[in-house]
Amino acid sequence: MQEARQLRLFKNVATSSVNQVLKAFRACDLEHDVTVSIGLAPMDPKASLQSLIARGDSTLYRAKQQGRNCLC
Repeated sequence: MQEARQLRLFKNVATSSVNQVLKAFRACDLEHDVTVSIGLAPMDPKASLQSLIARGDSTLYRAKQQGRNCLC
């Protein structure tokens, strides 16, 4: 239960950060649209760094498959 609450909080913070980055890019009036997709992976003290990167990479690709400006 605690882990699920932490993950929700982490997603809320990440979503807020993504929105701020997108807002900053859009304010620059760039020639091209900017999109952001982010994959989150909770830390596991028992797991290796490679495992963390693999889990983050997996959720990143899932976010990209869902469309632009997604967070998984």
